[in-house]
Amino acid sequence: MKQNIHCALTIVVIALASLFSAGCSSGSTGSSSATTVTNTAATTTTLTSSTSAASAGTNLILIAAVSPTAAIGTVTFYNGSASLGSAALSGGDATLISSFGTAGTYTITAAYGGSTSYAASTSDSITLNISSAASGAAPEGSVVSIEEKMALL
Repeated sequence: MKQNIHCALTIVVIALASLFSAGCSSGSTGSSSATTVTNTAATTTTLTSSTSAASAGTNLILIAAVSPTAAIGTVTFYNGSASLGSAALSGGDATLISSFGTAGTYTITAAYGGSTSYAASTSDSITLNISSAASGAAPEGSVVSIEEKMALL
């Protein structure tokens, strides 16, 4: 039985690095395969919040720091698997202002999507403890005198 063996060699040059990739197949069809490898720098994403405990409806600042700071692209912030929103990186940081309308414990992560030069990465999770809105507090956006604020204390 006659068997044809065909081997395809592909040299992929990305940036300044030369990568060697080989794909081999055997059979009478003479088919071949090739693998393309991309060369991206590893990244680390770190998530912080302006506070870990707040009242429902209070704006919180979420900051994702991506290292190396030269990374470009977008970071998406998540509450579990639900997206809270996305922000573009600037100087290695992406910032999102968010609030939570109901009391509870929220598990937040930040995911850097990567780019052609930098690999994607996801932060460790942080926990936010959101309590019910403070009683006696003025509705958001209202003007309160210093005397009224002191009376609440």
